[in-house]
Amino acid sequence: MPFIQVNPLLWLTEVANWCQIDIVAKSEYRLGNAAENEQFLENRIAMSSQVHILNGDALKEMLQHTHIEGPVWVARECLIEGPVKGDGPAAIWNTRAHYLDAHYGNEGETYLEKVVPEFQGMMNTPEGSDINLWFEEDLFCQANLWFCMYLLEGKFDSCQFFWVRPNPTSGWYGFGGMKPQDLPAQLSERIPLPPHTCKKLTEAWTYFQQHDLAALQSTADQLNPPFGQVQEVVKAHVDRFPTDEKWGKPEQLLVQLIEENPQGSFGEIFRAFNQQAGIYGFGDSQVKKMYDRVNPN
Repeated sequence: MPFIQVNPLLWLTEVANWCQIDIVAKSEYRLGNAAENEQFLENRIAMSSQVHILNGDALKEMLQHTHIEGPVWVARECLIEGPVKGDGPAAIWNTRAHYLDAHYGNEGETYLEKVVPEFQGMMNTPEGSDINLWFEEDLFCQANLWFCMYLLEGKFDSCQFFWVRPNPTSGWYGFGGMKPQDLPAQLSERIPLPPHTCKKLTEAWTYFQQHDLAALQSTADQLNPPFGQVQEVVKAHVDRFPTDEKWGKPEQLLVQLIEENPQGSFGEIFRAFNQQAGIYGFGDSQVKKMYDRVNPN
């Protein structure tokens, strides 16, 4: 099990207190015994009400081909593109809907019908649930995770939170590089997120929303562990915004790729971009917008 490398006694006490495990259960959770610890968590999964929050419909489809049970909600967002201003969820959702109307041909209504209800479903998670957060470590996924934790802040004391991460061998491809039969093992290796970590994820959303890059970097320092790549990811986010250069780092990379392959199609450039900048998690629509800015011809 990939348990977080901190003071083991403090970590055990915090997780036990947070999960409201009685003294008998605490005694069953043995430090240093990976096999018994894994069985302990598997038993908890079997006994608790499981809720799954996913970062995409592709993962939802994969999950449907497993025996994993429990309600599933999908974060159908791309919060690293467009404005995220708003005082409260409803205001943020309206900001997002207006942006989609303006830039994607009247998609705001679809957003309110297909995206917002998923977030509302998350917020209505019953008390006492285990909330499994299936998110990858790229910027796209992490920003969505931060927002979900902001929405779920009222559940920190009544629910238990776990991060379900893809197999590290998948790299930036994350769950997309895995098969449905791989997912139960990832769930069994979920990482507990105690309240102080949950609160830091919420803080990350606040600073991301406020575009307070220095505070976001400071918060990232406090999120490792368990999020081992979050500092690199936040640095990549900071690099999106130029200081004395015309373009941020992603646009600079696109300019370089176009110069190296001037006759290349957008598809070729997009694949080359993802090979070198998978840390962003950009989809083709986000890269196309940048591509058109740096290559107006």
